[in-house]
Amino acid sequence: MTEKEVIALLGPPTDTEYFSAEAANVYFLGAERGFISIDGEWLLLWYDGSGKVVKQAIRTD
Repeated sequence: MTEKEVIALLGPPTDTEYFSAEAANVYFLGAERGFISIDGEWLLLWYDGSGKVVKQAIRTD
């Protein structure tokens, strides 16, 4: 998918400093899954030179 297609599907990325130096787009997914939900989960997306997603990851803060 291209960045425009991702934004059309998910909406604009979350406006945050978390992981912004690491990934092109960052989305807050909500509280961490599991028994004790202390942290939040984030979707990180990276794009190649043509604007297509090349990598994704889910991280906690």
